[in-house]
Amino acid sequence: PFLQQVVADQFQGTPIKGVFMPSLRIVKAGGFYKSQLSALFTPQLTEVDKFSLGFNSFVQLSLPKLLVTGKCAFRNSGQLTHFAALNLETLATYCFADCLNLEVVLAPNAAIEDMAFENCVKLHTISAKTADFKCKCQKCPKCEERLEQCLERGKFCTKYVKEYQTEQLDLLKFDLLVI
Repeated sequence: PFLQQVVADQFQGTPIKGVFMPSLRIVKAGGFYKSQLSALFTPQLTEVDKFSLGFNSFVQLSLPKLLVTGKCAFRNSGQLTHFAALNLETLATYCFADCLNLEVVLAPNAAIEDMAFENCVKLHTISAKTADFKCKCQKCPKCEERLEQCLERGKFCTKYVKEYQTEQLDLLKFDLLVI
């Protein structure tokens, strides 16, 4: 539990259901790639590198201190529905690509890079600092021209979350807000 950094490919492909690493700050490229993770408790995590947490089984992720994501950081995490990282600065290219069940992304300080939400067909709530990005998947809110609605919902949710935020955010409350 006192590990502060996961090195590149350290747990890649290792069948792990949950991680309790309260001191972890950095996950390098491929660190937990395809590890079958469904639970992640890393309240000090500030940086996730490219492909570091992709192809996992998370349903909800709250990363209160996360600042940086690498390309494809959460890609193809097919069970992921809710993501919150209120201090995140950038949603990197392909960050959530192919997260087919993703519904809510709250990252009010983040700029969204191109293709960040490629094929995120269920996404209906986004909170971000800037949303000037490109996509060509024809399935995400940007391509379906419903991005503005998503951003409006995101503003409301972010306000609510900031008012009631705890160290480990209870993402279940979002379900009531984003129906």
